[in-house]
Amino acid sequence: MAKAKNKLFLVLTLVALIALGTVLLASCDQTADSYTVTFMVRENGTGEYQQYGNPVQSDKEGKVTLPSQPEVDGYVFRNWYTDENCTSGNEFDGTGVKSNMTVYALMVEQEVTLSLTDGEGNSSNLESTSLANLSEVTAEQESAAQAVNLTFDGWYTDSNFTQKYSFGMDATALYGRYMAKVVYNNGYEDLYSELITPGSQTTAPDARVSDFVKRYMDDEDISYNDSEGNAIDFTTVTFDKNEVVTVLWKTPGLQYEKIEGTDNYRVSVFDSSDLTYPAVSILSKDVTMKDGTKGNVVAVNTNLDLGRFSQAEVFIFNDGIKYITGFYSGESLAGSAIKEVYLPSTLKVLENSFNIVNGELESLELPAGLEVIIDCFWGDAIIAEGFYRENGIDCDIVVPSSVNNMVAVPKTLDISNNGNFEYDADGRLYYVNGDSKILCSEYQSNVTDDGRLVVEEGVT
Repeated sequence: MAKAKNKLFLVLTLVALIALGTVLLASCDQTADSYTVTFMVRENGTGEYQQYGNPVQSDKEGKVTLPSQPEVDGYVFRNWYTDENCTSGNEFDGTGVKSNMTVYALMVEQEVTLSLTDGEGNSSNLESTSLANLSEVTAEQESAAQAVNLTFDGWYTDSNFTQKYSFGMDATALYGRYMAKVVYNNGYEDLYSELITPGSQTTAPDARVSDFVKRYMDDEDISYNDSEGNAIDFTTVTFDKNEVVTVLWKTPGLQYEKIEGTDNYRVSVFDSSDLTYPAVSILSKDVTMKDGTKGNVVAVNTNLDLGRFSQAEVFIFNDGIKYITGFYSGESLAGSAIKEVYLPSTLKVLENSFNIVNGELESLELPAGLEVIIDCFWGDAIIAEGFYRENGIDCDIVVPSSVNNMVAVPKTLDISNNGNFEYDADGRLYYVNGDSKILCSEYQSNVTDDGRLVVEEGVT
C-alpha cells in the first residue's frame, strides 16, 4: 500500500512539473514574440521629435496597428520611417517587428497655389508657396497694396471671396484681393470702417450701421467730408483708394442765438445735463435750429456752461466759425480732461480763451488765417486790481504770420514765424510799426512797487 502511494505521488509531481514547464515555455515564447514600437513626430513640423500617442505592442507575427496620421498646421504626413532622417528605403508599414523600435513621421510643407485680384479687378497667379511660408507672402502683399493706397484683404478659400482662410484649414488654392478701406472718423475716434471693391460705391453709414451715432453725437445734421475737405454725396461718389472720411456732427443740447441784422447765429449756451461727454463738436454750416430752420454759426461764446463738459477730451470747432470767445476764460475748471482742440481754418478772432487750462493740452495749432488774439493763453488769473498776469499756460503755441493784432498775451508765445511782433530783452512783447513800437502785454515783473509800469523809452 505504501509503494502504491509513493508511485501516485511521483506521478502527480511529474505531471505538475510538466505543466509548470509548459506554462514557463509559453511565457517565454510570448515575451520573445511581442515588442514595443514607439512613434515620433517633429514639433510644429520641423522642431524636436516628440512621442506621438502611446507605444504599441506587436503581435506574434511582428505586426502593429499604425496610429492615425499626424496633423500639423502647414504640413502634410507622408510616411513612417525607421530612422530620424526618414531615408528612402527605410519606410515602416507596421510589419517585420523583431525588436523594440522607434519610428519617425515624415512631415512635408503643404503647397498651395495663390491667385491675386488687384485694385483694377485683374486676376493673376502668384508663385506657389507652402502654408508654413504663407505669412511672409501675406506681409509682401500687404506692403504692395499699401504702396498703391489700397488694403490687402487677406486670403480666401474660394474665388468668390466668401470663405476667409484661417491658419490650420486644409487648402490647396487660396485667393487674395486688394480693396479700398474707408474709415469714418469724427475727430475723436474711428466710428466704423469697411472694405469696398475699388471703383464702387457705398451708402452713408449713419443710416445702416448700428451704434454708428454715439451717445455724445446728435443724430441731426450728420454729414461727411473727404480727406480734402469736400462734401461727400454717397449717391455719386466712388472710392478708388483708401480714404479717411471725416464725419461732421454736433453736440446734443447746444443752443443758438441769431445775430441781429444777419442770417447767422452764435452758440451762446450749452444746455446739457450729461457731464461725461468725451468730445464736443460745434457745427457751423446748415445747422438745424429749434424751430426747424437751417442757419450758419459764425460765432461761439462759451462763457456760460463750459464746465458742463469738463470731462471732454476733444473740442472741435468746424470750419465756418470766425469768432471764438470765452473758451476756457479763466473760470475754475479743475480736473478738466482736455487734450486736443481743433480750431477752424476760418477763425479770425480769438478772445479771452485758453486761460488756466488744467487738462493735458500740450500743443495748440492756430489757423493760418487768424488775425486777432486778445487776452489768451494765460496760466494765472488777475487776483486784484492793478495786478498784471505773468505766466503762460504750459502749452506750445506758435503765432502764425497772419496775426496782426495781439493784446494781453503771455511772453511764452512762439513768434518766430511772425514779423509783426518782437520781445525786448526783458521779455516784453511789442507790436512793431515801422520805427515805433506798441506794448502789447503788461507783466507783473515790469511793475514797480508803487504800481508804475516800466517800458522802453519811446514805447506807446
